[in-house]
Amino acid sequence: MAQVSPLPGAGPGDARHHPAAGEGSDPAQPIHRLVYRSTSAILGTEEQVAAEVAAIVAAARRNNLATGLTGVLVYSGESFTQVLEGPLAALEATYDRISADLRHRQFDLLQFTRAPARSFGNWELAYLTQDALDAFWQDGAMPGGDPTDAANRVLERLTEILRPQPAATG
Repeated sequence: MAQVSPLPGAGPGDARHHPAAGEGSDPAQPIHRLVYRSTSAILGTEEQVAAEVAAIVAAARRNNLATGLTGVLVYSGESFTQVLEGPLAALEATYDRISADLRHRQFDLLQFTRAPARSFGNWELAYLTQDALDAFWQDGAMPGGDPTDAANRVLERLTEILRPQPAATG
């Protein structure tokens, strides 16, 4: 099964799974979900690109924790796919910031809707490794066609990948 793991060079204080993510936000406030995909415009050597992605993830985790957002980021080397959940105002501000970021091009908003509940409530920002990416993309996880259907299938697949696995017995 694919594993969620820290970015290369992440230190021991780099919390990936944070049970308190989003706590403190108003529980009566409706949750909204944003799903986007963009082509990466990050240039440089493999090490420079990895450092830039690490900086993006670190800043996003800080921002998400501060604004009550949770979610997951998938980076393939060529594209970003991200699911963000939380209060509408925080999502709108984050969307504005990401869509204006020059490290993205061909920005496609797949879904921006009210959500019945958080799917990634324990993750201020999960980041998927290459193994998880391989599992994510197999079986056509990012289909063409209707953007809402595609976004829902992406969400279902990411939720499946990030679901805690039962401990092996033996």
